[in-house]
Amino acid sequence: MYGAVVFGRNSDPIGVELIDHFNIDNLCWESDYPHSDSTWPRTRQIAEEQMADLTDEQRRKIVRGNAIKLFGLDLAA
Repeated sequence: MYGAVVFGRNSDPIGVELIDHFNIDNLCWESDYPHSDSTWPRTRQIAEEQMADLTDEQRRKIVRGNAIKLFGLDLAA
């Protein structure tokens, strides 16, 4: 079974700081949009700030790749 540890929201930047303690293939970032306590409309800026020290591959997995794998999404369809 594939599980995910979700980090994000405007109140949890510590998750990215602890990335070395988790399997990168099980991490996802979320913003809780469209709820009023989400990071929108600054979601992209906040994500970039929180993940500034990560590699491009780490960022790709956390913000996109791992969720695609977790939910079995077919983006070619």
